[in-house]
Amino acid sequence: MKGSGEVRDLGGLCGVCIHAKMNRTRRGPTYLRCLRAAWDERLVRYPTLPVLGCPGFVGAGERPSAAPEPPRPSRQDGRIPAQGAVDSCANRG
Repeated sequence: MKGSGEVRDLGGLCGVCIHAKMNRTRRGPTYLRCLRAAWDERLVRYPTLPVLGCPGFVGAGERPSAAPEPPRPSRQDGRIPAQGAVDSCANRG
């Protein structure tokens, strides 16, 4: 779990999930963001609390399930290119 200890006080699964992060705005409001939602289409970025069931839940100290992994750039030969190689290929017209 990332962020302050306030997530634990929310109850539900997000309180102990490693993907939960509390964000505080400059004006004061605090909200919870699911970091896994950035690459797992099954999840919402800002869930309604308390969350009682979640396919992406991973508790502290647990191993992640065989759920979808984040997309990674790949090549036809199966090797993963270095980041600079991906950027230079993308800039070609």
